[in-house]
Amino acid sequence: MSRPRLLVVTPYAYPAERWGGPVPAIHQWCEALAERGWSLRILTTDADVDGHVEVALRKPVMQRGLPYEYDHAWTGLPLFVAPHQIASVPRASKDCDLVWTHGLWTVPGLVAAAVARARGLPYVITPHGSLHPWSLKRNASLKRLLLRTTEGQRLSHAAAVHFTCEQERELAASLHPIPRSLIAPCVVTPPKPEEPMDARAWLGIEAGAPLVLYMSRVHPKKGVDLLIDAFATLPQESHLVIAGPGEPDYLAERRAQARACGVEARVHFPGMVTGPHKQALLQQSRVFCLPSHQENFGIVVPEAMLSGLPVVLSRHVDIWSEVVGADAGIDVDMTPASIADALHRLISDEPEARSMGERGRRYATHAYASAQIGETLDRHFRDLTQTPPQHRAPATRYPTGETCPD
Repeated sequence: MSRPRLLVVTPYAYPAERWGGPVPAIHQWCEALAERGWSLRILTTDADVDGHVEVALRKPVMQRGLPYEYDHAWTGLPLFVAPHQIASVPRASKDCDLVWTHGLWTVPGLVAAAVARARGLPYVITPHGSLHPWSLKRNASLKRLLLRTTEGQRLSHAAAVHFTCEQERELAASLHPIPRSLIAPCVVTPPKPEEPMDARAWLGIEAGAPLVLYMSRVHPKKGVDLLIDAFATLPQESHLVIAGPGEPDYLAERRAQARACGVEARVHFPGMVTGPHKQALLQQSRVFCLPSHQENFGIVVPEAMLSGLPVVLSRHVDIWSEVVGADAGIDVDMTPASIADALHRLISDEPEARSMGERGRRYATHAYASAQIGETLDRHFRDLTQTPPQHRAPATRYPTGETCPD
C-alpha cells in the first residue's frame, strides 16, 4: 500500500520562532503524521516578524528532521505574498492526496485551496485563531469582506476545518458557517533534560524569591499591561518574569508601566528564552500566567503544565475550561484585581500550588501526547482522502475520555 501524500502550505515556519505557537504546532503535527507513514511536502516562506530568516530558497531544507521548501516573501506587503511558492503549489499538488493550509488572510492559502478544488483534491484549513472575534478587530473591514467572498468560499468548500479545541470551533462558527470540522489539540512534548542552571541567579534575583512567569510574545493582545498592574499588588518578595519578544516601543511602554507602578526592580524582561534558560524558568517558577485577550490554544500553557506549574489564565485562552476542569489552574476575568487574587492565592500557598501543578502535569502528559493526537489526525486525514466530497461527515472531533479534552 502506497504512502499517503500530504502537501502542507504555511506562511511561516522554523526557524522563524517569533511567530509564536503556530510554528512548533505545525512542525509537531507534521512529525506525528510522518511517523504514521505520511509523505510530506511543506511549502513555506522566509518571512519573519520583522524581516526574513536566513535559509536556502527553492530547495528542500531540513529543519528539525522535516523537509521545508522556502520562498522569499515580499516585504512591505500583507498576506505573505511569495511568488515562487504560489507557482509551486499547482506543481506540488499533482503528487499529493490531501492539501493542508495554515492560517487565513494569506495569498498562498487561497491559491492552495483554489488549486485543490480545481483538481478535486480534499483540503483542510487550520485557522490558528484567525476566526476569533478579537483577531477580526484588526483590519476588520477587509477581513469581513474576505469572509463574505474568497475566504468564506475557502472555508465552505474545505473537506474539514481543523480546530485545536471546542471553544475555538464555537467562536469561529459564530462568525462564519463551518460545514465540516475536526478537533485535535497541539502536540506538546515533555521538556528534555537540560544542564541545570539557576534562573534567579541568571536574572539577579535573590534565592528563594517566588517567581511569576509570563512566557509569550509581548503584544497588546496578551494582557501584559493587566498582569503588571496585578503584580504591583503582590507581596514585595515576589518577582515577575516577562519572557518573550516584542516590538521595541511596546516593550518600552511596559517597562515604563512597571516603573510607574513602583515595581521596576522586580519586573524582568529577558526577551525570548530557549533551551536551558526556558527550562529553568519553567521548572523554578511558582506560577505561570497568561491573561490574553485571545488565544486559540496557547501552546505555552500545556508547556507550563508539563513542567508542573499551576496556571492562571483568562477565559479568552480557548483551552481554559480544560485546564480548570483538570483542577490545574485558575480562570480569571480581564481585570488586574481578578488576576491579582489568583496569583496571590498560589504565591501564598505553596503546597496548593504544587498540588495543582502536579495535576496539570498528569493531565497534559496524556491530553497533548504526540501518539494520541497523531493517531487522531492520521485517521481523519486518511478518511478525507478516501471519501467522496458529498459523503464526508459534517463534523468530527477529538475523541473524548475522562482525561481528554471535551
